Amino acid sequence: MLYFDFNIYVVKPDETIKLNRIKITTIHAYSSSAHPNSAGWLGYIIELNDFRLYHSGDSGFTPEMKNLKNIDIAFLTIREPYM
Repeated sequence: MLYFDFNIYVVKPDETIKLNRIKITTIHAYSSSAHPNSAGWLGYIIELNDFRLYHSGDSGFTPEMKNLKNIDIAFLTIREPYM
């Protein structure tokens, strides 16, 4: 039997949690055709030291993305009809 010793964190949009030296901030992930903003889906900004990574989740291009600053690497969803 496998046993995993870890914590599960339930987060909502616009929340920040810290796990040791890693800071994770949630951002809204939505699109006009696939799912509404009210669904509460998430993208993530992950920070370690001065390095910032953004993962958009399953999102179209949103106004919130324009407010992101100092992102070193961004993983963005690219699928129809957004291509």
